This record gives sequence, structure tokens and C-alpha cells, in this order.
Amino acid sequence: MEAVKKNLPNTPIGSLRCAPVDGLYELVSGQNVVYLDPEVKFLVVGAIFDLKAGTDLTAPVISAAKGGAVVDQLKTGQPIGVVGAPAKQAPDVAPETIDVKLLEALPSIRLGSAKAKLKLYVLGDPHCGFCQRLDRTIRNLGDQVQVIELPFNTIQTSRPGLVATMCAKDKDRADMLKAMYDGEAVAGTACAEGEQALIQVADFARRQGWDGTPVVVRGDGAVMRGFAGPDKFRTFLGLGG
Repeated sequence: MEAVKKNLPNTPIGSLRCAPVDGLYELVSGQNVVYLDPEVKFLVVGAIFDLKAGTDLTAPVISAAKGGAVVDQLKTGQPIGVVGAPAKQAPDVAPETIDVKLLEALPSIRLGSAKAKLKLYVLGDPHCGFCQRLDRTIRNLGDQVQVIELPFNTIQTSRPGLVATMCAKDKDRADMLKAMYDGEAVAGTACAEGEQALIQVADFARRQGWDGTPVVVRGDGAVMRGFAGPDKFRTFLGLGG
């Protein structure tokens, strides 16, 4: 966000989030959509196409921007959602926490043993590059961690798979979610319950001001926004760097 403000000082920022292509950010400014590298040295103008699916991934974002669905958070005074980037905390602000009972009430996918040493609640999107890095880091921790994944759909291409996953039987959901994080297609059908599950998680997240992914909550309620690498994540878990 600081790099955008510095290098594009005259550009109004509607939203800034992880693009469908790993390593790029999607910037919505008014009715325009462009893509940026993390340091904002390069700006890419044009559409991103999924060649396998034959779909334009940029068009729905432009349509939403023109329809007013993308809120200009600068004008409203709301915090700007940055997907995948760690939030900077002012020194005099207490660490963010939340009552995990609120998270337990949300639709979820449970991975790992309930007897694990650590419990984590993860709001993630399998097509978000930073969420994928977080997922790989958590898997490397093995049986130490139980993950309660709260499917927070922020990238259009992941929605059908997430809906199908939430429509599946509980015993199948973990494998389907893992497959999505591994970049695989998942077989399944949509249902009203699956759609509602994603809406419920998204509504809850945005009420907390969580406009981006990933968001991780420890079992004690401590919140970490974004993913700043394995070492800082292990420190957040109390496992050292």
C-alpha cells in the first residue's frame, strides 16, 4: 500500500488485493483495473485470461467496479483491504484479538486432529498466492496443528470449487480443499447451502474489517493478517523463528 501511494500518488485506490496470477496485485481504481508487482515498479494494463477454462478473469472485476460493488474505502474512511500483505501495527495499538467462539459458529472445513498441540482458524482462498504459501507452511508443521478453514472467497475463479467443497460430505471436504490449494480441479455440484456458507463467512469477515486473505487466528484468539513468511509465522505460533 505504501508503495502504491508513493509511486502512484494521484491514483485513487478502491481496493488492492492478490491477483489471480501469483506474484501480482490487482488494483481497482474507479472503474479501472490494473496489475502491479509487490514493489510497484511495474504496472500491467490488460486482462488476465484463464486459458484452460477459457474465461476472462478481469472482466468480472471491471463489471463490479462499474456497478459500484467495489467500495472506494479511502472516501468512506474504511480500512483498505490488502489481500496477502501483512498489516502494519502501530506500536501503541494492542494486538488484535477475537473471541474464537464466534469463529466456531461459522461454516468450516476441519483438517488434522483435534488433539493437536495448536489450533488455528484460517480464512483463506485457495487461489490466493499468499494463502498457498501459508498452506504449505502449515503442512510442514505436520501433526502439531489442527486447522479450521473458514472459506473466504476473494478470487472469482475459486468460488465454484469452494461452493462444491462446502456442499460435499464432511469427510470429503478436507481432501477437496487440499486439492484446490494444490491447484487441482475438484469435482462436485453446487448447492444453496454451499453458496450460503461462503456468504456467511464473507459477511462475518468484513464486519471485522478483514477485507483480504489470509487471516489466521490462534486458538487463544490472537489475530495475524496476511502472511509474512515461515519464520514470522512460526514466531506467531510461539515456535520460534
